[in-house]
Amino acid sequence: MTAARGHALQAAFADYLAGFIPTARNAPKNVRRGAAKVDITGTPGFVFEVKTPRDFRPTEWAQQARGYVKSNELPIVIYFPERIGAGSVDDSIAMLPTGELMKLLAESGRIPPPF
Repeated sequence: MTAARGHALQAAFADYLAGFIPTARNAPKNVRRGAAKVDITGTPGFVFEVKTPRDFRPTEWAQQARGYVKSNELPIVIYFPERIGAGSVDDSIAMLPTGELMKLLAESGRIPPPF
């Protein structure tokens, strides 16, 4: 995918996320968090990594997002496959560690807590 598509979808996701986390902002190019570049700023407790390429590399992306985590933040990869654009952010795919998903489901009451 083109860099322009990646930047546009990152901005679209930041705008969408701001409806839930009002401080969320699209990071200007080369914003650094320590030595790492981040995609979205203003999301305390979360690290969002936005991906748009054709080649699907979820392990690499998850490792990248985890590398940005500081003090108990939840690393989340947002993937925009082909044919999912700025007008359909709801259809992008969120990926997070399974253990974290299970904690969230248990805390929400959707599943019982583990034994």
